[in-house]
Order: sequence, then C-alpha cells, then structure tokens
Amino acid sequence: MNIFQIYYSSEQISKLDPEFIPVYNAPNPQERWFEYGVMRQLWQNHHHYFDDFVGVLSHKFYEKTGLTGKEVKAHIAKHTAQNPQGGGGRLFV
Repeated sequence: MNIFQIYYSSEQISKLDPEFIPVYNAPNPQERWFEYGVMRQLWQNHHHYFDDFVGVLSHKFYEKTGLTGKEVKAHIAKHTAQNPQGGGGRLFV
C-alpha cells in the first residue's frame, strides 16, 4: 500500500502524516495539471507503486477528513481482508 501526500511549501511539512509518503510538488506557474501532474509523474516513473493500493492525498487531508494515516490504512486493510478478490485500488483526495 503506497499512500502519497502532496505538499508544495516548507510550511506544509508539519501537516504531513508520517504514515504517508511525502511528495514535493514544486510550484510551477506554467503547470496546469496541479495534482494530476504528481499522479502522472508517479505513474510514469514508479510503475511498481501501482501494483497494489495507491493513494494521492492533499497536505490538508487530516483537516478535511479528521482521519489519521493509521486509521486510513486500517480501514483499507480491513476491507481488503473482507474482499480478497477485490483487487487493487486507487485513492485520490
């Protein structure tokens, strides 16, 4: 399970959950893809990350949901165990 958390400034680092993999998305005024650019880069450069469950989340994930990384991973693990034929999954928030 690979869950990435996007941030684009040093002030956001304190909001990152240690259970998630931080991904720095340098601000680029000519980049119009925003988060999609990060997902595309991960897919192109790290195909193996997508073999199982993968997620790409905002640095504001906890603010938006009130969920910790441990809670998210436990939820995914529980529901994967209940449905082992369900295959991999994608999570984008």
